[in-house]
Amino acid sequence: MSIVALFGFLAVTVTVVQFAPQAFRVHRVGVAGVALGTWALFTSTTAAWLSYGIVAHQTSLTIVNLIVGPLAWSILARLSLVPENRMKGIAAFALAALGAVVTAFFPAVSVYVLALVEVVAIVPQLVETFRSHDLSGVSPATWLATTVAQSLWGIYGIVASQTAVSLGGFCGGALALSIALRLAVLRRHSAN
Repeated sequence: MSIVALFGFLAVTVTVVQFAPQAFRVHRVGVAGVALGTWALFTSTTAAWLSYGIVAHQTSLTIVNLIVGPLAWSILARLSLVPENRMKGIAAFALAALGAVVTAFFPAVSVYVLALVEVVAIVPQLVETFRSHDLSGVSPATWLATTVAQSLWGIYGIVASQTAVSLGGFCGGALALSIALRLAVLRRHSAN
């Protein structure tokens, strides 16, 4: 196995599991502190990456997003049940569909746009993490796994000579780490 394949495999593996803890948590505990904007963008990017994987004949990318997509969609659906989020949730589902269609028609440009959106998607949750007083719906495991996944994508981008993937991975990893650390500090303060 080449170094590129190894980091690709590791990144894909962690990506597949990163959303599961958040999906379970919002269905078990609720959505307090979970940012609708983050999950709207994550849902859109999973739909777009799925479309890209199909168009570019990249089986691993297609499979990853067939697994991750329903998890992201279930989180967005749960957030959309909150009355003040309902219209925004419907718009997010429409955005996801539009992203998939646009990616199918413009795959070469879409890779760069998706790498940027993956980073921007984390920002609403980072803001919410510092703004909200109740973060009981936010899964620390998801943000720790997202930190690892994004960092692995950053390394993969370096070894595969894909600058957009590398920059997106490392920037996303730093933002996700900020969320994970903030959650750890808050939980430690609440325990005392």
